[in-house]
Parts: sequence; C-alpha cells; structure tokens
Amino acid sequence: MPTLPVPLRRGPISATDISSVAGFLEGEGCFSIESPRRHWTRRGQRVTQSYRSFAITASSTDHDVLEKMAVLMGAKIYALKPRPGHKPTWSMWINRTELVVGWVMTIYSMMGERRRAKIREILAIWKAMPKTKWGRANLIDTDRMCGNNLHPVSAGTRGRCEPCYVALAAKAGAQIA
Repeated sequence: MPTLPVPLRRGPISATDISSVAGFLEGEGCFSIESPRRHWTRRGQRVTQSYRSFAITASSTDHDVLEKMAVLMGAKIYALKPRPGHKPTWSMWINRTELVVGWVMTIYSMMGERRRAKIREILAIWKAMPKTKWGRANLIDTDRMCGNNLHPVSAGTRGRCEPCYVALAAKAGAQIA
C-alpha cells in the first residue's frame, strides 16, 4: 500500500482537537496488540523471542477527516485497494509505541468502557516491558510475564497474573489470602 504524504502538525494540540480525536477513534478506531515471535537457532538450540507491538488504526471513506486526524496524531495514511462498486477508502496507522501509549493515556477518560478495557490491557503490557536508556523495549521479559497470553505477573501470585491466579485458585478450591 502506498503511503500518502501527511503535513506535519505545528504547535500544541488543543483540548477540542483531543476531544475530536477521541470521538473519531471511539467510532472508527481500533486499538491492537500484536505478539509476533522470532525464532532462530543458537548453538544448536532453537530460541524463541517474543515482542509486543501496539497500534492505533482507523479507516474511512472521508479522506479530509482522516487526514485531519492523522495530522493531529502523527499517523501515516494509506490508500486501501479499491473495490468495485465502493467508494475509495483510506486507512490511518500509528505503530510507534511512544505515540500509541501517549495517545491512549491522553484519551482514556473520553472513551467508552470497551475501549477503556483495551487501553488498560495495552498499558499493563507496556508497564511490564523492560526499560532501556531509550525508553521501554518491546521485547518481553518472560520472567515477569504469566504463561497465559503473556500477561504481566502480579506480586504475590506465584508467577502468574492476577486473573490467572484467581482462576487457578478457584479451580483448586483454595483460599486466596
């Protein structure tokens, strides 16, 4: 897909523009978490390395609206493959971790419950990522992650995330102190 040029935003963003972005993403947006794995062989042993990638995407047939949101958010716009009998469609995409996390923290209070749940999931995974001098690494520290869907491990839960620990304890009929 070819990338379309988007002008750069200059200066601070207003509260009205932040509300516009939140409203647009509530209706048209998608917050996603990808968990690709890299595999290779080191000294005869297979090594698997997991990493997380976050993205905010939205598609629209209104190019002017999508371009305004892309300028405000620092996103890229792609022209989607035309379909016979349909209007031309464009897609906006942000996949830089710093931008995604910054935007989800900014608009959290303006989103509906379903989107807030996804934002909480993104932030929990982001917080569990190891810190580097350049920011948070997207590589997963598997010692700090639960085996089930790589959720962040909670303190005092024997190496599991809180939901997995509660479910396991309930299944075993144990009391949680």
